[in-house]
Amino acid sequence: MSSRSAGDWLLGVDIGTGSVKALAVTVDGRPLASACVEHQMHHERPGWAENDPDDWVRGVIDAIRLLLAADGVDAAGVAGMCVVSQRDPWVLLDQAMRPLRASIAWTDQRSEPDLAAFVERMGRPWLIDRTGVLPIAGLGLPTLLWIQRHEPEVWSATRRLLSPKDYVLYRLTGLAGTDVSTPARSVMNDLRSDGWSAEICSAAGIALELLPEPAWQPWQRVTELNADAASLLGLPPGVPLAAGGGDDPSATLGAGAVDVGDLCAGTGTSSDWRLVTDSAQPDTALARGDIARHVVRDRYLFEVCIESTGSSLKWFRDAFGGGASYAQLVEEARDVPPGADGVAFLPFVDGAKRAPWYLDGAAGAFFGIVSGHTRSHLARAILEGVAFQYPPTLELISPGRDRERPITLVDGESHAEVWNQIKADVTGVPIRTTAIRESAALGAAILAGQAAGAFADAPAAVQRLVRFDRVYEPDPQRHARYAELRGRYQDTLDAVRPLFRASAPAPAFDHNATEDAP
Repeated sequence: MSSRSAGDWLLGVDIGTGSVKALAVTVDGRPLASACVEHQMHHERPGWAENDPDDWVRGVIDAIRLLLAADGVDAAGVAGMCVVSQRDPWVLLDQAMRPLRASIAWTDQRSEPDLAAFVERMGRPWLIDRTGVLPIAGLGLPTLLWIQRHEPEVWSATRRLLSPKDYVLYRLTGLAGTDVSTPARSVMNDLRSDGWSAEICSAAGIALELLPEPAWQPWQRVTELNADAASLLGLPPGVPLAAGGGDDPSATLGAGAVDVGDLCAGTGTSSDWRLVTDSAQPDTALARGDIARHVVRDRYLFEVCIESTGSSLKWFRDAFGGGASYAQLVEEARDVPPGADGVAFLPFVDGAKRAPWYLDGAAGAFFGIVSGHTRSHLARAILEGVAFQYPPTLELISPGRDRERPITLVDGESHAEVWNQIKADVTGVPIRTTAIRESAALGAAILAGQAAGAFADAPAAVQRLVRFDRVYEPDPQRHARYAELRGRYQDTLDAVRPLFRASAPAPAFDHNATEDAP
């Protein structure tokens, strides 16, 4: 055990789709340890995705205990704790506050017909204006509409709805509530009041008393660990607990993005771009992205998502990698020149319904393969195909942005130095990475520090806890070469675009009509 005095480190926990991550960091920003506990995603049918809510509880307990087993982590030194999580799934609870079924994940697509009928009845622009979010399958309201229609016995037994982190908080403390940032992806919220929309809920047949009151600020101290919960986690009783918030806003905080105009891109299965703003103005006219509460006082996030980024490399690794790791594939691509010797890849293995193309029916494809091309060429083409989506997304989310102002990259892809440099060269904008890559867990630790009184506010916490380990500056010659290659890439996409659209309904808005590729 360390001889360090009590109250000198913070505990942040992030509940993701596939794992729970825990981070211990000192109040002056030195990481002590991290832990990750995976949980299963259940796919009962194609297009379905569910988690067991109790896996989240077990994951939080196990991750914290693994963390405490690391050298130099003294449980007595913890100053505060916070749990953040996905905003989309619901946990349906019965009268005894027990889960009635598995929690439907945000990647689940079964609710599309139910959502389409509701959107037609309410009006898509009206819903976007009221909630700030683009209504898509997998979000909170669509999954509840599906359950109402297909599992009426489950719905009739439901007495409370909680988000993943709020369910864990309830299991640890007995408190059943939520913060103002978590309802943002529900399509049931009122953006301007930070509450629930009575009109939407009434139209959807959802009683307001089922919903947790969004009365907390994410950094608010809502309670302390009691003796039973403390014993379960291996922590001392009396540890302050912050309310927490959504994982994407928390990751944005963990990336140091707290000032208006700061831009953070979270990378993983998809790439989620988040621009800090001080305005709760929905993107009603163009419907390009979502506006939601940040976990920082008086700040909002304009969020857009590029689909099929990390999942494209995962598909290639699993199908053709022959046992190679992500790192090996990325390293192989290092020695292939820009343009992959003529190979191009459309990274749409999970579709391209969102930024920057907004295409229905899209699928991934390689072009230009000839004899002599190797796995390394295909890997390079994947990295470049993902990066080619960055410039139009940057123009979409922050048009006219100062090109000297960096984009902060966090999470999975930010570990890949070759890929980071490609992204900088393609965009012509500096790409920087953070020293602590568990950005959502770090954001949770910052919220824990605020609840414990270690920091006056989020900017003060960022000043002490967020550090940048590297900046990838764009190379002018490679940037010029990529500008030429992007023109050819755009020609390829334009040529096959009608095939995608022929296989699916036309999008509600023609986002490509004003597309400006710098």
